[in-house]
Amino acid sequence: MPTSVKSKDLEETEEEAFANIGYDMTYEDCLQNFGFDKSRQSYTVKVKVSDQAIDLSGNGDCGSKNNFYFQLLFDNGSSGVVLANTQLEGDTFRTGNTESFVISTNKDYGELTGVRIIPESVMEDAQVDDKLRIDEIRIVEQSLNSFSETWVVEGASIPNEGWIGIQDYMDDAEKKTNQEEKKGRLMADIAVDLPITVHTNELNLLCCLTTDEYSENTSQFYGEMKMTVDYIQTDGTPSTETFDIVDAMYKYYNKPVQHDTDTVDQGRTATRDPAVSSTYLMFRGGHTDRFNITLRNVKSLYQATLTGQSRGDTSELSIAALSFNTIEEAGRLQLSNKDEYVRTGRTTLITSNSVVTGENAKLANTFAKGDDQKIKIGLLPNEVEVKDQGSKWLAVFSREPLSQNDTLNVYIYPTDDSVPVSQYNLQCKAEYTNVSGMPYATANMQMQKHEGTGENGDRSYFFINGLSAKGIASLDALLAVSSGGGDINAYADYAVVQQVRSGTVINTWQKNGGRGLLASGVRMITQGEKTKGLYDQQKVLLQLSDEGTQAAKLIAEKEDIAVSIRYTTTVDPTSREVYSAYKYLTDEQITRIQAGDLIEMWFNEPYVKDVTGLRIIKFGDSVQATLDGAAVVNYERASSADKEPLMNGWFSFTDKIVLMGTPTTLEAKGTMIVSENVVQPLKISFTTAKAGGFTESGTATPVRMTIGYDDVFRNLHEVTYEDIRAFITDRDVHSFNTGETQEICLLTKGMQKIRYLIIEPYTDAPQDGSYSVSDNVKAGWTIDEISAMLGENGIPVSRSLGYRITEGEPKKIHLTNLSFAITAFYYSRAIDANETRTVVDKDADFTVATDIPITFRPDLYGSDEGFTITVSRKVGDTREPVPDVVKAVNNKNTKKTEYVFTPPSNYTGTNQVYYVVFESKENNAVKVQFTVTVQSGVTVSENSAGTGDTDSSDSTSSSDSTTTSDDTGSTDSANTTEVKVN
Repeated sequence: MPTSVKSKDLEETEEEAFANIGYDMTYEDCLQNFGFDKSRQSYTVKVKVSDQAIDLSGNGDCGSKNNFYFQLLFDNGSSGVVLANTQLEGDTFRTGNTESFVISTNKDYGELTGVRIIPESVMEDAQVDDKLRIDEIRIVEQSLNSFSETWVVEGASIPNEGWIGIQDYMDDAEKKTNQEEKKGRLMADIAVDLPITVHTNELNLLCCLTTDEYSENTSQFYGEMKMTVDYIQTDGTPSTETFDIVDAMYKYYNKPVQHDTDTVDQGRTATRDPAVSSTYLMFRGGHTDRFNITLRNVKSLYQATLTGQSRGDTSELSIAALSFNTIEEAGRLQLSNKDEYVRTGRTTLITSNSVVTGENAKLANTFAKGDDQKIKIGLLPNEVEVKDQGSKWLAVFSREPLSQNDTLNVYIYPTDDSVPVSQYNLQCKAEYTNVSGMPYATANMQMQKHEGTGENGDRSYFFINGLSAKGIASLDALLAVSSGGGDINAYADYAVVQQVRSGTVINTWQKNGGRGLLASGVRMITQGEKTKGLYDQQKVLLQLSDEGTQAAKLIAEKEDIAVSIRYTTTVDPTSREVYSAYKYLTDEQITRIQAGDLIEMWFNEPYVKDVTGLRIIKFGDSVQATLDGAAVVNYERASSADKEPLMNGWFSFTDKIVLMGTPTTLEAKGTMIVSENVVQPLKISFTTAKAGGFTESGTATPVRMTIGYDDVFRNLHEVTYEDIRAFITDRDVHSFNTGETQEICLLTKGMQKIRYLIIEPYTDAPQDGSYSVSDNVKAGWTIDEISAMLGENGIPVSRSLGYRITEGEPKKIHLTNLSFAITAFYYSRAIDANETRTVVDKDADFTVATDIPITFRPDLYGSDEGFTITVSRKVGDTREPVPDVVKAVNNKNTKKTEYVFTPPSNYTGTNQVYYVVFESKENNAVKVQFTVTVQSGVTVSENSAGTGDTDSSDSTSSSDSTTTSDDTGSTDSANTTEVKVN
């Protein structure tokens, strides 16, 4: 827009777009500027350098003194190549800093798709081992509107853990002798291309900086000025951004930036070309300067620091006021009656400098030539409120990236009876139809080789990544031909082709080779019978916390949550990571969320090997949610037939995060089910008893539950949930109702085995303490049965309770899988030796002669509290306890406790029946009963009574009524345990 300092109002000229006129143009039309030489667009590139001072890998610190060139890649072209160092403080990328520089274009090249980095390798002072480690790159379009489009290269998408170094270094000797060096190098040899992974918006703020009148003995400030803003992000974390506000003022005023190329700062190199202020525009006494800055995820601002350096005479710069404003409408540029450039838009004040009293009330400092000086400005308490957040503030997101610069990853598999891939080479090209319906073909490219081991399905194949296929809509065919002579017996089996856009897999095709001879050339078309892997499915589980999550109705893509998975594939030997397209909760028919929800989503990404990350973003003001953890389960299907899928991967994400309006990427912490970082579902069903008497059996009050569990190292832990009602899977049910079964589902962390539950309902007392539990009827809950299952394919465990749990008296319910294995042996007259029998979880019958003792060796697997032994005798249709007939002995050979049952002598002339019952203390349903029939007869001497190897044991007996044991079979003393007999 042309400007004039003589005009009070600068009018904007409306021009017709070239596309609206086409080829029918008048003479007046020909005089218009159709944007072929339009004003340049500027982008601020922010490179976040990792903050590790020392890296153990040998790469040193994360900063670098080497020169790095940057180039922006668009759909329809690219920017110029810019040496970033010339715009950086000290000309270097500093460890832990976010370094910013500007790249400009003079044309609209379409959507930004990537960033190219070219490390300097030809300068004499380049250090080959001095690498740069990047955590993130953000590219922000400079704009005067409310929001600026922002593109992000996430650190996870940068190869080699973010390290960028010289790609093709050669020392002087190599440069003299290497013929390839003399030929020159391709851009691909020296550059690193990084795809854009996130496209969002950032908030533009209007800053108004008012300068006090200068004293008679000081000059107007002329020089550089930066402003550092300290603020709090929406997730509560502090952040800092630094801006060149002189450069920003020029852009606000629509004036060309002035640079000082003659003066060199102390300690700075001559390559630095800083923006310096204009004395007739900026930092004039009694005037206000205006400029825009861009911040992301900003919640509140609390401090600003001006750092300047005078380029002229010494100046005392005094700041009268500083304010920050949100922009509703940018407006037109005009000259005010105060001789200041002002845009006539609408803004809202967020905050201004705080009132300061005392000696340091004046916000001022003396700026001498060549020295950096600072002015710190505190800001009033504030909170940023942004209008229309749903449509602007929080993102421009599509399920798939918007770029059309697609590439193909091609994997061609020879048949198993082909000669080894080491004996020949393979070239391929793809035929495709583009988005305009036109046929195209890629370049014919040499493929790389993967020589498989033949073990676990590791086949040999050829592959190529990044085959350019811009604007592809469908893949028509794949052409492959081998070199090495016509006698090479190599045949095409099938090929897998991935369409990739900015790191996201858009489509996957499988093409049939038809056993064509590769030496003659093979044209592969769509495969009829798919191989395994193409029908892979992934289930994503997300646990919303019962704290920090608000109930919300979802509206597709406006008030919603979107998820994408990052993974490696089984077909790519380079372990290259790719992303799935975004999927929204509303795509899964999930129309609302609430605290405690366990969300289940399904993806259909083929050939998944390892899921390495999970990317998640929320949209809209009403969606406020905290994620407790997540898991991804990968299933493999052999074909499209209706068969049970095979689970071949479990990936856990343990981080607890607040969902943001910008994507958050979770890193996988566990890649197997048996892991200390495993995240897996725990389903618990509660069957409430039917109503009895005058009370309901269910409860609508909160229920506190503690889970006791073993980790992978068999250490016991506990975790408590204050109110499990939030986790009831039926979203319309918020209590445990009488006579019904309700299920809760929790996404647990680190659990390998559930040991017990401690349950207690309690009164939900008012916060003001107007009544106490003792003043009211205590909460209670009568449970008939509990069933629990840990893991996707876990073994269910059920417990019958049949009792009431009352507030103040929590109940401990054991949930381990229990199993009795009991070996019994006794003397048998029939074989004149000991007869031994072992039973597992079932009853048994014995018939023995009178005075023949039976020895039991019980093991209760999975028990924490052991078992009891009771003995009774059948009397008619009833049973009566029998005391003093069981004693515990410690077997010195086996180091285990044995229990010897000696029936009372029977000389009645009729058989007598006894019942010996082993019963778990944790679950009375787990028991084994031995029915012992004692014959009447002649007394057998003690020396002939076979008792196995109990002759090597010491034992005593007692008159107590119950025999007990723990699960280890330990005794109360070295040789004996108390015998308690019923």
